[in-house]
Amino acid sequence: MSTRGRMATAVSRQASCRGLKIFLAEYIDGDLSPNDCAEMERHIRECKTCECVIDTLKKTIRLYKKMPPAKMSDEIHKHLLGVLRKNYPGSKAGCLKPPSSLKR
Repeated sequence: MSTRGRMATAVSRQASCRGLKIFLAEYIDGDLSPNDCAEMERHIRECKTCECVIDTLKKTIRLYKKMPPAKMSDEIHKHLLGVLRKNYPGSKAGCLKPPSSLKR
């Protein structure tokens, strides 16, 4: 891949903000390469819509992290895992474990 990275390829291929949505989670988590991160930030500076989306997503995550842990009954937990396994059959088993912030 060129020095501009995957982000530049997605942007040029999609020629719109849609190409950037693919990388939102990686951007928020800090998992983009430096080149891709720079490309994302360049676009965010130039696009008020994407700036608003990123800002709202970051605020939502901050608010979620401030919430007390949720409690879930064993029955609901089993049902939820069943639904996830049914709808996402190729998912890794480890991905279906509840986050440590969820208490049953």
